[in-house]
Amino acid sequence: MKLIELSSNDVRFKPLIFKKDVSLNIIVGEKVLKNDKKKTSNGIGKSLSLICIDFMLGKGSQSKEIKKLKEIMKKEDIVLSLTFEHENQIYRIQRSHNQILLNEEVYTKESEYIDFLNKLVKDYSFRNLFSRFFRTNKDSYNEAVKQVTLNENPYENNKINAYLLGLDLEYLEKKKELKSKSDRLKVLIKELNAIQKTINREKEIEYEEKLEKIEKDLESFEIAEDFNQLKSEADILTSEIQTLRNQKAFFNREIRNKKNVIDVN
Repeated sequence: MKLIELSSNDVRFKPLIFKKDVSLNIIVGEKVLKNDKKKTSNGIGKSLSLICIDFMLGKGSQSKEIKKLKEIMKKEDIVLSLTFEHENQIYRIQRSHNQILLNEEVYTKESEYIDFLNKLVKDYSFRNLFSRFFRTNKDSYNEAVKQVTLNENPYENNKINAYLLGLDLEYLEKKKELKSKSDRLKVLIKELNAIQKTINREKEIEYEEKLEKIEKDLESFEIAEDFNQLKSEADILTSEIQTLRNQKAFFNREIRNKKNVIDVN
């Protein structure tokens, strides 16, 4: 795409004619009075020219600059015209605040005009590609490889840049796949660590409850006054029971022996 001319029906707007035979066109603000230090090139329309071109090539009213431009165009009844060449075909766009003419064909909806622009390029939208070359946002200049905005998805930014440079996108897509797997693993590890902490804490709480119960039992435990006497009597009874059990076992053994003798004879 090559820009040819930007003009307006407003006589105050000096047409911008882009030279075909050069690689670079520069808009320069020239001071009329060189000795007057207070007289600068601010306000002569350098930035406004860029905003107008951006508007003519589909930038929407979500931009504050475009919204303000359309308000002025409506108030002053201004029509902008942009002529450009693409693939050896000349296009002339005329835009008012609410109407678009392309080679005298009227577009009543801005979305229809955007569809036309998208057909001029392949694989990506026109605005997505155009914004790599035409930077009007301040944050477009913070980093060399982030031309649109710092909030743009890094993968999409890198992919479009690689596409425009004619690079092999397979490696970039593989990197995205590996990055996605890495992110999922990080989430999984985090979840497992959280579960492990929960398990350990549950065991800790269980032991704390058992310890608390034991401590309460110890505090409420009282030894009877006749404990020693009762213990002595219990020991005697236990001994007597054991003696009886031993005697019973002895008698049973004697009976079995005598029975065996009888069976043999």
